[in-house]
Amino acid sequence: MGHPPQVLSETKEVEVVIPENIKGKWTAVQLGISGKDSDKSEYTVAIGGKTDVSDGIVVVVDEFLPDYTSDFEKATSASDTLNNPAALVHLTKGDKVLAKGWVFKNYPEFNTFNSSELQIELLDAKPAKKAN
Repeated sequence: MGHPPQVLSETKEVEVVIPENIKGKWTAVQLGISGKDSDKSEYTVAIGGKTDVSDGIVVVVDEFLPDYTSDFEKATSASDTLNNPAALVHLTKGDKVLAKGWVFKNYPEFNTFNSSELQIELLDAKPAKKAN
């Protein structure tokens, strides 16, 4: 499957660069979300969108990279192919951000998203519909 992604420190905010060739190619991601006392439910969330999951907790999908790579200064996509899909997500309750980080489809052990409220898995990415 290739090499594991380079994971960014949770304390360092990095620039996310979306290459022109992937802008608009994917419209949403499919997430598996489970809580402390709940089974996993699947949600499809638009990239740049959000979904209410429970008790006022909202999951926001900030960015999606189909072939995540990072040099620890910026995160970008090495190609427009789903080789190493990753989504940058954050969890909010009211005005408070509870957690933020990357979730990886192929390498969930490298997720930087860490929350005591919810566990999030990246299951798939939804491509944009092609024009006829």
